[in-house]
Amino acid sequence: MSVLERKFLVFALAAVTAAALAGCVSESKARAQSRQAFVAGQRAALLQAQQQQQQQQAAYPVPTVTVVGEVKNPAVAWVPGLTLSQVIL
Repeated sequence: MSVLERKFLVFALAAVTAAALAGCVSESKARAQSRQAFVAGQRAALLQAQQQQQQQQAAYPVPTVTVVGEVKNPAVAWVPGLTLSQVIL
């Protein structure tokens, strides 16, 4: 599950929880609650991404190239002459 999918899931759960607990609320309150849930999801996703990056840095003490996205190895040790195609594959 990608970071974006996790962020959406956290946001959706927070929005559903906020709606269930709120009952009948005004439109402005509903927007504010939705915004708070979205920001909470963003923070959770950012924290998770930072933790993953720290784990990768601990696993690779040498300079690395980090790739965000669907790749086999998200962190590749840097060597002179390294090309983008080598990193992606």
